[in-house]
Amino acid sequence: MDMNWVERSGVLQACGARNAVPAERARDEVAPSVMSESSSETPLRCSARTRGARRFVRLMLLCASVLLGQQAWAAGCKTMNGYPKVYNLTLPGSSTMIPRDAPVGTTLAVVNGPMLTAGSSSNTATWFAECNTPTGSLNLVLTSTPWPLASPGIYSTNVAGVGVKMVRASVPVPGSVAYTPSSFPGNIGAPYGWYWYANPVFVYTFVKTGPISGGTVTSADIPTMAFNLDGTATVFTSTNSGKITFTAGACVTPDVQVPLDAASVKAFTGVGSTTGAKSFNIAVNSCPPGLTSVSYQLDAASGITVVNASQGVIGLGNSATAKGIGLQIKDNSNNPVSFGSMHATTGYNRTNGGNFTIPLKAFYYQTASTLSAGSVVSQAVFTMSYQ
Repeated sequence: MDMNWVERSGVLQACGARNAVPAERARDEVAPSVMSESSSETPLRCSARTRGARRFVRLMLLCASVLLGQQAWAAGCKTMNGYPKVYNLTLPGSSTMIPRDAPVGTTLAVVNGPMLTAGSSSNTATWFAECNTPTGSLNLVLTSTPWPLASPGIYSTNVAGVGVKMVRASVPVPGSVAYTPSSFPGNIGAPYGWYWYANPVFVYTFVKTGPISGGTVTSADIPTMAFNLDGTATVFTSTNSGKITFTAGACVTPDVQVPLDAASVKAFTGVGSTTGAKSFNIAVNSCPPGLTSVSYQLDAASGITVVNASQGVIGLGNSATAKGIGLQIKDNSNNPVSFGSMHATTGYNRTNGGNFTIPLKAFYYQTASTLSAGSVVSQAVFTMSYQ
């Protein structure tokens, strides 16, 4: 494009050209009107005489604001190399055991979307989008939410106590991240190219949100999402398929009856002395494999007084007639089993699950200096915890 000089109010103005034409030739050149595509001003008009005849010429040319080269588009971004795409999240179809007493917030399962191939700033064939500005925002939006929020960032599913959260490269969904020249992961200079790092396109994490009875989460019960640049270029959308089943992991623990043998009050030697040891087992059956730990806790039943919690001593029930007597519980190594505290078990097989027992002992325990013979009746409650 040749240099076009425009004379207006005695000032020579140059617009979007390469080679200068001397000012003294301005009268011999046709001076076209010039207006930017985005300008609302009236085009500049000039006239020139050619051999005594007056001609008016009006041309519309792109001024210096035009983007020179192959790429020219409105401010924003556009996709390339086959984008936008649709990526599918495939639920594994497997069954996942959840420890019944796992705390809220526990990660239950992690499902990755398709793995992306790393691109490079120098290879435009690996770009998924390009922008004409190095600043803007990455936007992750939800396109469907079958169930409401269970807590901030975590959506409920059709299975009570099971929620799901979504991230793309550590950015939560929904979410937005601004980028700047220093953080733009593309080439230097416009257009600015976007390319992937080698990571999953998105990650869905299932978490415990409350008590779980178990059930199957289907693909229709989790959100779908989309990713765009500056709101002008949708890079991908997501779909879901498959299912995942969650089961509440727990063991079966039947009630335990402990028949105590008769003992003489003469066997006691003072407050804190014991006699009449009786071994018994708490049966723990049908345990699922995969639990991290199985623990138990003893508490006095309703109406029973805890005499000494740290020493594992409780009083007698209202129907008992003996006086000055309580019951103490010890483990198989004769260590007191404190009441109100969790105790680890050692018999659980994490690989196979199955059955095991918790071996314990019950003792008569002298609680007062004065003793009276009679019946001894008491009751404790044991609680199992599965992590």
